[in-house]
Order: sequence, then C-alpha cells, then structure tokens
Amino acid sequence: MERFRAVEQSAKLLLRKNLTASLLDDLDDLSARLAQTIDAGTWDFFHVAAAARVGCDFFATCDQAQAEVAKRAGLKVKIFKI
Repeated sequence: MERFRAVEQSAKLLLRKNLTASLLDDLDDLSARLAQTIDAGTWDFFHVAAAARVGCDFFATCDQAQAEVAKRAGLKVKIFKI
C-alpha cells in the first residue's frame, strides 16, 4: 500500500506508471463489461477497479450501483445505509 501514500512533504500522490496503466486497463475492461447493465458512474468503476487491483478484503459503499459493480467484479461488499 505504500505506493499509494502521499508524500507528506510534497502532498503529492506517488503512483508507479506501470501500476497506473494497468489500473486504467482494468477500469476500461470493467466498464466495457458492465456499463451497459449497471447505472454506475465513471468514478464508481474507477474505485472498484482500484480496490480489485490492490486486493481489498471487502469493498464498503453506500451506493447501490457501485456495490453491484463491486459484486460483479468479484469483491465482497458491505453496503452501508445513511
């Protein structure tokens, strides 16, 4: 997870270029597969792709569409109600 942490002195997020490219590929694949059937936004797909890429144990959200994307991406999902 260190590769995603902001450098405290510069307040910039450090990302490895190859990781960023593969995350964007994952995002593209996920949205191509699910966007026609789930009414979720670009950032919903991005967050799910990122969670899947880093191997999260579960995905927490209060957004039903985002939860469906996460489930269909193979993540365990916890839905919160606000």
